[in-house]
Amino acid sequence: MGSLFGMTREELAWLMEDLGQPKYRAVQLGDALYKQRVGSLAEITTLPVGLREAMAAKGYGVGLPEIVQAAKSADR
Repeated sequence: MGSLFGMTREELAWLMEDLGQPKYRAVQLGDALYKQRVGSLAEITTLPVGLREAMAAKGYGVGLPEIVQAAKSADR
């Protein structure tokens, strides 16, 4: 279980299949992760609440990487 961010569309499809969901849910999830850049499962409003809760119960989360340090160019 763990981070959804970084999973391929195929892996997302397997996850949705494992949760008994139709294949189009993997597309919705992928769009939310990689196009909308959601920060939490709660923000993925294209997925039913029950599905988001089931994913959280299995230990899945968005898992965006944390910015530890930002650097600015000296010429700016």
